[in-house]
Amino acid sequence: MEYYREKIQRFALFNGIFFAVVALTGWIYPDLFSLDAFNKVDTILHSIVAITGLTAYFYS
Repeated sequence: MEYYREKIQRFALFNGIFFAVVALTGWIYPDLFSLDAFNKVDTILHSIVAITGLTAYFYS
């Protein structure tokens, strides 16, 4: 079971970091190249996913 816990923690960390970078890019450059991933709603959702992933890593 410890093996899976380590894998889940690593996934939560990398997922949180990745979505934090995407969210930060969306906040710094809104509507970057008119891509849907960087509009206001998606930037807010990316921020929520990043916070959730990093919280899951640090509290697990």
